[in-house]
Amino acid sequence: MSDCVKVLVFPPSLSSMRVMIALEEVRCPYTVETVDMFQWEHLRPEHLRLSPLGSVPVMVTVQGEPLVGEKMLQAVQEMGEGRGMVKLFPDGELGSNVLRFLRKLEDLNVGVLTYGLAFHLEQTTLLRFPFNKEEFFEQSSNYILTRSEKLMDAAEMIRGESLEISEGLKKLAEENQENLPNYLEAEGYDTVLKSFHKVLDFFEDELGRDDRIGRWLGGALVSIADITLGLHLHRLWQLGLEAEYYEEGVRPHLAVFYQSIRARQAFVKITGWREQVGERRVRRPEDDLVQNARWGLGAAAVLGGLYLAKKLLKK
Repeated sequence: MSDCVKVLVFPPSLSSMRVMIALEEVRCPYTVETVDMFQWEHLRPEHLRLSPLGSVPVMVTVQGEPLVGEKMLQAVQEMGEGRGMVKLFPDGELGSNVLRFLRKLEDLNVGVLTYGLAFHLEQTTLLRFPFNKEEFFEQSSNYILTRSEKLMDAAEMIRGESLEISEGLKKLAEENQENLPNYLEAEGYDTVLKSFHKVLDFFEDELGRDDRIGRWLGGALVSIADITLGLHLHRLWQLGLEAEYYEEGVRPHLAVFYQSIRARQAFVKITGWREQVGERRVRRPEDDLVQNARWGLGAAAVLGGLYLAKKLLKK
């Protein structure tokens, strides 16, 4: 039996980064096992036995118990009691507020925002690591378009072992199919973008309240809501959307909050934003129009110059 917990993660996902940041913040030792969701490793029987719906991350305790979701995060706090300047889930009124903030953030569909961008690259001009790699969005689009089929295959495969898991995967496949327009259609994706504006308006007002106690959503100590909000802002930064959502005076309190949370040692270590500095510029259709106009003006200037030169030579 291991003397520390094990976390199974898909590194690009915010939920995976969140549990690792939480573990770092409470100074709890852990080991990491990577699950490549693009290769459908989360739908293999051995993973489904730990996480019936194939969700990632999963934390396996020292006693061998697999935990997912909020129960996993609560366990992280219990393992780290008395260590680190954090309180993932505070007590009393602060705790109620943190849960309320967490619910509001979890209503946002970060998956659609991230992987739907593969079908709407005109929404950004800059992609940062790991989204700067062209193969990432190729893998993303393949994942989105074939996910329902793969879920149904996994449901059939596990059916003989667990009817309950099989039915859960089938339901997930149906939900994924219904949600496809949000990924693929401009109107659906625009709705997701607008939902981020609405929720970030809420947190901008919350952080700007005169009667706030402490710099964090959890008061004087960092909470799970702070880590979650920080990662949402970080994802917008990775996708080159920070200027639209909080930088350059758009939402100044959120901009300050993001700079504070991203400077924390745990955040720096897990997100790797200081070391992974790769970027890729994305050309928009209007960029081509502007460039063509410039070329047109340049050509006109050249032709005009030749015309004037001919007139002068004739004289």
